[in-house]
Amino acid sequence: MTALPITGIELVDRELKRHELFDSIEAAEILAARLLGVWFTLHSNGLNGDNAAPPSQAQRRAQRRG
Repeated sequence: MTALPITGIELVDRELKRHELFDSIEAAEILAARLLGVWFTLHSNGLNGDNAAPPSQAQRRAQRRG
């Protein structure tokens, strides 16, 4: 068993521990990066007071226009 990466984010670390039997440290780090990407996406939406749903097409167009 390889040492698990520690992200400092409880939900991500808990999910990594659930999958703790990794073939290599690289496999563990890849999963950690994917989980962090999801966490940051959901967390950034929540910080703005928005719901956790992805932006609609109209919202994405408005963001591109500036």
